[in-house]
Amino acid sequence: NDSQDYLLMDSEACEENCLAPYAYYPIGAENRYGFRQQTVLREKGRRSAIRGPAYMFNDHSTSLSIEEERFLEAAEYGNIPVVRKMLEECTSLNVNCVDYMGQNALQLAVANEHLEITELLLKKENLSRVGDALLLAISKGYIRIVEAILNHPAFAEGKRLATSPSQSELQHDDFYAYDEDGTRFSHDVTPIILAAHCHEYEIVHIL
Repeated sequence: NDSQDYLLMDSEACEENCLAPYAYYPIGAENRYGFRQQTVLREKGRRSAIRGPAYMFNDHSTSLSIEEERFLEAAEYGNIPVVRKMLEECTSLNVNCVDYMGQNALQLAVANEHLEITELLLKKENLSRVGDALLLAISKGYIRIVEAILNHPAFAEGKRLATSPSQSELQHDDFYAYDEDGTRFSHDVTPIILAAHCHEYEIVHIL
């Protein structure tokens, strides 16, 4: 819908009850890309200023291939046929590649509430940042996506639901992103604590 108003979040926390103010942008088809680019540049500049000159040597975008850029864009914008086709046919595709903001395809799909793409990605072996995707879905109150992620084999025993990223036994894997770009959540938060903090009581019950 070209007349749809888009809400761009400037702060990082829960979607409604736990969040600081949003920035409001009415965006049409003709200028949506421009607003998005301005937002990206502003955020990259903010992060660079915080981290100093050394951050320029850790720019995620420099390592992306054209195939990976197309894949991430399709995941972000909900292009189901392209994501499905690439997952099935592109044998060299790195499903864990990250964009210029440090987000992988799973995180982008969840952030934009693309349930079917999330389900397609969850079928892939060695998928990274499943834990961050769950926290993101919880913070936004996306119940169906939370349920889909909970069906991932990583949650079969239920141990990870009460375990935070900072607990040492999990830091050897890539279930969570441990770099500052890759996640917006504290390394001390667990899925259950986050759901309760965000007043997502239906999700608390599911967990």
